[in-house]
Amino acid sequence: MSQNLIRKFFLHSLIAIVISLSIVHTTFANGVADFSGVVEKISPAVVNISTTQKAKKKRQLAGNNMPDNPYELFRDLLEKEFGLPEQMRKMTSLGSGFIIASDGYIVTNYHVIDGAEEITVMIGQDTNANYKAKIVGIDQRTDLALLKIDVNHDLPYLEFGDSDAAKVGNAVIAVGNPFGLGGTVTSGIISAKARDMSRDTFDDYLQTDAAINSGNSGGPLCDGITGKVLGVNSIIVSPSGGNVGIGFAIPASLVKPVVLQLKEKGLVIRGWLGVMVQPVDENIANAIGLEKPTGALIASIINNSPASKAGFKIGDVILEFDGKLIDTTNKLPRIVCETPINKKVNIVVFRNGKKENLSVTVLKPNEDEQCYNEIEVNSNQQSADKNTKTVLGVKVSNLNDEVRRMYGIDSSSKGIVVTDIEKTSVVAFTGIRAGDVILTVNYKPINSVDDFEKAFDDIKRKGKGSAAILVSRKGINTFIGIELK
Repeated sequence: MSQNLIRKFFLHSLIAIVISLSIVHTTFANGVADFSGVVEKISPAVVNISTTQKAKKKRQLAGNNMPDNPYELFRDLLEKEFGLPEQMRKMTSLGSGFIIASDGYIVTNYHVIDGAEEITVMIGQDTNANYKAKIVGIDQRTDLALLKIDVNHDLPYLEFGDSDAAKVGNAVIAVGNPFGLGGTVTSGIISAKARDMSRDTFDDYLQTDAAINSGNSGGPLCDGITGKVLGVNSIIVSPSGGNVGIGFAIPASLVKPVVLQLKEKGLVIRGWLGVMVQPVDENIANAIGLEKPTGALIASIINNSPASKAGFKIGDVILEFDGKLIDTTNKLPRIVCETPINKKVNIVVFRNGKKENLSVTVLKPNEDEQCYNEIEVNSNQQSADKNTKTVLGVKVSNLNDEVRRMYGIDSSSKGIVVTDIEKTSVVAFTGIRAGDVILTVNYKPINSVDDFEKAFDDIKRKGKGSAAILVSRKGINTFIGIELK
């Protein structure tokens, strides 16, 4: 090795050591994390939001029964004891937000300003720096809102970071207005990613143990090193209403495209595929020959939708959409919704034991597009038809007029109906219920109880250990995987 190469090697090593030491110096003081530098950068761009509105039941943070404003408790007591005149029946709600542009655009939660007659924004701790805000746009699906205040000078603002690249264990800082106390800073780590709270198809929350309380809603969850916004604090899980170290933030990767559309159009126009999907569990994966549980399994397809026109089939498992891997089901709705209208995309599906490529044009959804809601079906223990059979502890009956009336089954529906399930059956805890209509077993149509019995005889004869059953409950299709022992 030449002397010049040796000198360059030691010079680069020395530079790397100096940079490392400087980072450690700015991040730690006496061995303890010191966020003061990054907090000074974040805090000026975090705002307090107060709203006034007619008294009504507002959406609360998850697990929180306390009003955001402590004075509401006193007002409630007065109204209960003495009543309040109509002009006094207004409530004040407190929340947080953060500035994303120097000309006064502010991001917050939709539920912070829901129903507001008047919105006031306070910047910093200066109570004189109050501004009336107008709503630029709202998106209830993601619980986001974009506000605007008119200012004659540039404001400090925050930039969005890459929440997808953030890792569990990364340091984060939450800044907000808990219980109306004003700019409060808490720190912690990202506890988990991609949390599904079963609130919406867009659930993909960042979980954090940074203290989040009532009034923190709408405030930023920032990277502890760069100060960039990784999420918008939205909900907490708490039996008491106070912080117990379980808080959730909407990830920046979801917030950015929504905010951009709100700023440009005042609303969010989402792409539409026209399918209902569900996760692939291990039993379903085994039954259809998929190597591992992955992708989004199509359980229903809306007529005349982009998916129906493109040749999608019930039972297809979507593995890739527009070059993006669909390893979890809840990724698909978000990716489809973020796809530009009229864009033609390639999709990889798993069908009949192999991968196939399909092409579909993503469209704008029709007004009042069909929503899917799970409807409870009451169990009826009576034998609905003399032509019944019990297979694997599942009592099934052919469809006739009497059965259709009894279970509210549409006249156009095909299949057989479940009338009872033995408690010791292998399917007792799989989700199949009395009143469900069985449509297919391992993709084979079931038109009679004999078909149902034969399907399971074939499975046993082939030595397969799992079955994928497609059931319909009030018109809503769901695949249910069972393991045969």
